[in-house]
Amino acid sequence: METKTIRLVLLAALVSACASPEIEKPVGPGGYLGVGLCPADGGIQVVRVNSDSPARKAGIKTGDILTEYDGQSLAGLDNRKVLMWDMRTESDRKLPLKIKRGDKTVTAKPVTADKPYYPKDELYAVLSDEIVSGRKVTVAVVVTQVDHTKPEFFDSAQALETWKAGMRNSVENRFESLMLNKNFTRCGNYAVADRAKTDQVLKELGFHMTGAVSPETTKEVGKMLGASHILFVSFTRYTQPSGGYEDDSNVRLVAVESDSVLASLRFRSRVDHD
Repeated sequence: METKTIRLVLLAALVSACASPEIEKPVGPGGYLGVGLCPADGGIQVVRVNSDSPARKAGIKTGDILTEYDGQSLAGLDNRKVLMWDMRTESDRKLPLKIKRGDKTVTAKPVTADKPYYPKDELYAVLSDEIVSGRKVTVAVVVTQVDHTKPEFFDSAQALETWKAGMRNSVENRFESLMLNKNFTRCGNYAVADRAKTDQVLKELGFHMTGAVSPETTKEVGKMLGASHILFVSFTRYTQPSGGYEDDSNVRLVAVESDSVLASLRFRSRVDHD
């Protein structure tokens, strides 16, 4: 393939990395309440109510503090987890809530609506649990691997490495954007690690050279970045007989301190060429 053609293909690949049509299938059915939540003293604060949502229909308002669920106090972490689980795992579930609204106490009984859960929703659900717990949550995005199943597609090793470097940047952009969800960033205990600092730390550790992930590596990266969680992303591009391609991103959200995997998901997108 001529160099000029390679350059055009590279440009198209980089531009489409974050714009490819998603082809993920739902990971399962779920429930939907339609609120954004942040931790608060004595409970959980409502920071957003979606229009035409079960929460809005039940009279829940922005600024409300949920203090009890089904008769149990939401001051403690365990009961917060129960509410978060119940509001997203099943439709048609009644959620008896006690609410502090200014100097008044009111009640509401919203009923969850049906909602299919996609990989992004599952990732957000896990992060929401961590944020609503009240702990400080800082997520670092780390791309462990970028591969192409047809390296012979490139006319030189240098062209392949150039593609990998550009694609790594695109993948980082995509998942960093996912992590910078405004529903999370408005909570005072959530942040995303600075990209430049992340790249510097990974370079110092020689991580981009190996992509090897171990409990020791996870803790070292987390410590140097001040990150409580790391989102590891492994990216592969598969070429299709039609001339199009499918992008596959395997994602793991890991809690640094315990080295426990909180979520393991697959994001897929595809571009078909005529």
